[in-house]
Amino acid sequence: MRLTHTRQVVLCCVTVVMLLGGSASGLVVIMPTVDWTQVVVSGSGTAAEDTAALDGHLLAYEYENGIRVRNIATGVTRTIPSTGGTQAEPDVSGDRVVFQDNSSGNYDIKMYQWSTNTVSTVRATAAVEEFPRIDGNFVIWWDDTNDDLWARNYDMGGYTARQLSDGPSDIAYDVDNGLCVMAQRSPGSANLYHRTLSPVGDYWEGPFAISDYVANIQMHGRRVALETNDGVGDTDIVVCDLNTGAIENVATSDTLDEHAPTIFDRSVAWHEAEGTAFADIGYQLIAGLYLVQTPSFGGAESDRYPSLYGHRIGYQRSDGGDQDVMLATSDMKLRNRTSGTDRYATAAAVSTRYFTDATDVVLCNGLNFPDALCAAPLARALGAPLLLTAPNSIPSATLAEITRLNPTKVWIIGGSSVVSDAVMTQLDASYAVERIWGDNRYETSAEVARRLGTILGAGEMDRACFATGENFPDALAVGPVAGAANAPIMLVQKDSVPGSVADAVDDLDITIGYIVGGESVVSAGTNTALRTLIIANGAIGTITERWWGDNRYETATAVAEKGLAYRWIDLDTCGFATGTNFPDALGGGAALGVYGSALLLTDGGTLSADTGAFLDAHRYQIGRTDCFGGSDVLSATVYDAIAAKIY
Repeated sequence: MRLTHTRQVVLCCVTVVMLLGGSASGLVVIMPTVDWTQVVVSGSGTAAEDTAALDGHLLAYEYENGIRVRNIATGVTRTIPSTGGTQAEPDVSGDRVVFQDNSSGNYDIKMYQWSTNTVSTVRATAAVEEFPRIDGNFVIWWDDTNDDLWARNYDMGGYTARQLSDGPSDIAYDVDNGLCVMAQRSPGSANLYHRTLSPVGDYWEGPFAISDYVANIQMHGRRVALETNDGVGDTDIVVCDLNTGAIENVATSDTLDEHAPTIFDRSVAWHEAEGTAFADIGYQLIAGLYLVQTPSFGGAESDRYPSLYGHRIGYQRSDGGDQDVMLATSDMKLRNRTSGTDRYATAAAVSTRYFTDATDVVLCNGLNFPDALCAAPLARALGAPLLLTAPNSIPSATLAEITRLNPTKVWIIGGSSVVSDAVMTQLDASYAVERIWGDNRYETSAEVARRLGTILGAGEMDRACFATGENFPDALAVGPVAGAANAPIMLVQKDSVPGSVADAVDDLDITIGYIVGGESVVSAGTNTALRTLIIANGAIGTITERWWGDNRYETATAVAEKGLAYRWIDLDTCGFATGTNFPDALGGGAALGVYGSALLLTDGGTLSADTGAFLDAHRYQIGRTDCFGGSDVLSATVYDAIAAKIY
């Protein structure tokens, strides 16, 4: 069983064709030419180099019996330290590489960390442990001796190892953003299941039935790319949406065999061959159900097993004997502007972009910010979009999006003075509705924290973020990070902790706190009061950390850096919103929280210096960008300046 990322792309100057609008329209738009620049990452001429694994700035690959890692930002290549034996099957996330290693006599799972140039053991038993996959704090692998799937959570207080399955013996699997997906295979068919790793899911959800045998899978977000086989020799690439179970055909040629899919957001790559002599890379963008196809080209070399991240692909090239590792970079950067005609339509557009459907919707007042500031972690826990409403009526864009999603439940944040009973009554006619509220913004944030604790379950929420309730930027910036960390956002006053918040910290047994903003917004005295509360709950170690900068933009970058350091978020997507108003960041930040990515703030007319400095530091790690709001909110100058920072 070979569970690697097998992917590929046609590397050439191409014309991209996109179908827009409904299928009945037949509208075809010719997109700009896409150029791919190819470089040899490792081409010794004598050593066997293959199994490329790409994530952000690191490309790992097998080199003879070991593994090498190239930092594409610096050009530095390292060989992972070894104590003998064979290293194989690398996978990459952030600055970590996991792999299997048999220096002990049988395969164990090891982890290499680029920042420290060290190797540690993930799992080593008498069993044969193979084929690791990693994303953020989560590593999963296969116990080939006992036919079990296992996981480890490297988050603070995370589990050392946890068995996820007890059989079956024939599966394919992957992990992304705290979600594990597994294809249980049988001759001629497969069932696709998924489960959360944080909070720990006690059972597999699904299945989604696949009518063909599934050979390889890879997941990104809520989409899974699958290599399917119809049992008579034809292999195809399809994508399954985990929200709906819908299958989209990506590469289904009757004359070519397509293998080894890799997926990133809405782009998919694979390798395709006619016979066994040569193979090319196929690549296309998925826009809803419509496809942007990059045609394949023949060549003397055989290109196989692609690994896709952003607008780059690592892959293996063979000339019939020697194997090299290649890296191709497209000039078509993945960037979006998600916007509508007003704040309500923008939130609805974000929901449409990031959610094919949802069983829950979080609804907040779009004219005032306090109650909405604490909603992002709730949205993450529910896997829900955040939509905006006027206090006394539901805007048409919001109502249309709720209708499209057809949720089971709508969660209203704030009391009837914030979102009226008339709005609640209108929704209650079609959906279950729950209102979470308090007498003021502080009580509301405490009540949302309590409800979040109930949703996550016992033992899953031991930390919290604290931000000022008197202004919006700091709480907005921490929304995605708090959501991904399973941490509520509770609002405090500059010089005191409101009683309702203090009670919630006590009742929820919060043992570590993160204060967002400098002492000008959350004073040293408030920090001391929070520390006292947390120590009383049995805290050890840090107790509280302060994440802050000299202004709202620097604070947002400091929050993002901390989220990355703790591996709660990644830079697969980097979102941007204006720092001078709140509505667009509410929906965008909540969506990024669900998808585990960062939100930065900037001035609307000029890219803020601190935000630009963050992009400079991470320019090779950002897979795609999304600006929330129209050009009147984030100008074309800002939009282009952001793109210019991404390599």
